[in-house]
Parts: sequence; C-alpha cells; structure tokens
Amino acid sequence: MLDIILKLSIISSSSETLLTKTSLEKLDSMLNNLKARALSITNAILNYITCYTLPAPMQQSPFFSMALQFAPVILMSLFNACSTNYSSLSLLMENDTANELLVEMLKMLVLLSDNNNFYGVFAQNKQRILVDIILVLMRTQEEERQSMFDNPESFVALALDTCEKQDNAICKTEAAKLLESICDHIDGALTFVSVFVCEAMAYALKGRNPDTLCHYLSLQPFASSPFLAQTQIEVIVDTAIVAMTDISYLTPRRKDIL
Repeated sequence: MLDIILKLSIISSSSETLLTKTSLEKLDSMLNNLKARALSITNAILNYITCYTLPAPMQQSPFFSMALQFAPVILMSLFNACSTNYSSLSLLMENDTANELLVEMLKMLVLLSDNNNFYGVFAQNKQRILVDIILVLMRTQEEERQSMFDNPESFVALALDTCEKQDNAICKTEAAKLLESICDHIDGALTFVSVFVCEAMAYALKGRNPDTLCHYLSLQPFASSPFLAQTQIEVIVDTAIVAMTDISYLTPRRKDIL
C-alpha cells in the first residue's frame, strides 16, 4: 500500500511530496482522494499491528519496514504544505480531499512516533516538526476566531476537543495528538516546546520586534518560520496557550519546566 502511494506521489508531484497540486483541479482531487484512502487503510493496518502483535513480529512486518522509508516523505510533504503563507494554507485545508490527506499523514506520524523503530526520524527533526508543522497547524483559523463571537459554544467545544477529547479528525486535533506523542516519546521535545511557546508569547506581546529577537534563543533559528513571521500576534499567543494546555499533563512532573 505504501509503495503504491509513493509511486503515485512521484508520478503526480513535481517534488518529494504526497500532496498533488497542479493546474488540473479534478486530477488533483482524484489523486489526493486516492492517496488519502490508501493512507487511511495503511494507518488501520499499522494500528492493528501496534495493538495486537508482539514487538519482534512488529519489527519484521513489511508495513513497518516500508513505513521507515516512507516517514521522511510524509514529513517533507507536511513541511512543504505548512511553509506556504497563512491564506494559502487555509485554502488548502478548506479543500476536502487535500485536508483529508493532511489528516491521514498526521495520523501516520502519531502512530510511528510511538514506536522505537522510528525514534531516530523524530529525534533528528523534532524542533522543525514542533514549530513548522504542529504549531502551524494548531493556529487559530479566522473562522474559529469569528465563532468566538457568533457561536461561542462551538469555539469552546473545539478548544476542548483539541486539548482533551480529540474526537474530530481535523488537522488541528491531529496536530495536538502529534504534539503529545512527541513530548511523550522523544527526549528533549517537552523542554524545547515549553521554552519555545513561552518565548513566542513574550516576543509577540512585545510587538514582534526583530531587534528583540536576540533575547530569545529558542526563537532565533525560526525567525523566518511561518509561525513566527506570518502569524498574527494574537494568534501566536492563542496557539501558544493552547499548546501549553495540551501538554499540561506532563509539565507538573518537570520542576525545571515549571
């Protein structure tokens, strides 16, 4: 299944990414829908193997050996999607087939991040995953901000779902799941993201002045990242608070972070 998706990706994309974006809208929709369905089936199989097999057979599974080769492609696909400007990413997420494919890619990363066989993939890329994928996809969208006034119950329900229930299969909740999984299983991830979101809030509340960036060591490598450079100040603050809430079950155990 993964081989089929990879071949489709190579045939239908101009770069190493799963998301097909050409001038042919119907072709894009068909290919992205096919790849989303294939990923969904693969995720179900990987989840079954994870829950119902012993560690040794799990490592010998052809699905896990293919996933090990495929994980970098999924990461690159998400990096590419999240590197676009705020409005372009919002439009992409409003497209049903593209959004479904993004959700399935996030689901696979959640599954893989919980397995020691993939530790190296996530450890090597943890900072970029946390900042350039997770925080970008957890940003409060314009329609969410408007619902705070028009439909506050819906706004609160989405906040609760993001940080607690996580029932809705949308990019925001899947990104929150990935945040929890990486902080649970990858060394140094909890420390980094805790420091980063606190510094990001301070930087934003001081007007996001580039001259003050020298005071925030964790932000400096990401000065031009979409989360810091292309996100409205109030959205940076709101997203940082949501991220801190999502991992609040971990922080009481860590006096250094508190």
